[in-house]
Amino acid sequence: MIAKHSLSLRLLHWVMAMMFVSLFAAGLTMVSSLEPWQPSLLALHKAFGLVALVLFVLRVCAKFSSTPLTSSSDESKLQKMAASSVHFLLYCLMCAVPLTGILSQYFASKPISFFGIVSIGVKSEPDIVLYGLFRELHSLLIAVFALLIFMHVAGALYHYFIKKDDTLKRML
Repeated sequence: MIAKHSLSLRLLHWVMAMMFVSLFAAGLTMVSSLEPWQPSLLALHKAFGLVALVLFVLRVCAKFSSTPLTSSSDESKLQKMAASSVHFLLYCLMCAVPLTGILSQYFASKPISFFGIVSIGVKSEPDIVLYGLFRELHSLLIAVFALLIFMHVAGALYHYFIKKDDTLKRML
């Protein structure tokens, strides 16, 4: 019998994975297009960014309220430390990427509407320096986030196909 992560953690993991991949794709599409649909995609990007931030909070609560699983494989100390570091950084970026996006819009005086239901207040006068800073930081963190996700997926596939252990199965 495979010891699995809690159902809430597994659901949050996969929903957030799909959401971040979609947000990355939307972000890349937006910056490379000036088509008439670009503002609509930007509004969806912002709203789902807020959803990602809320899901992050739920995920942290679920993680700390569940019993941690012991390692299912015979990894070296270095491998365990690398995996822990990647997980820690992924959690940091799940929070930092949406926050820097929100802050860039705040300093640009561009409202963030949550699907037209409620909007986040913005700075009355744009601050182009802080807008530029948070926009660049948002882009940089996304690049690091994408790299870490690639490493995370590669590690999961390594455990599944090479080591043939239960690491990936515990999250399914």
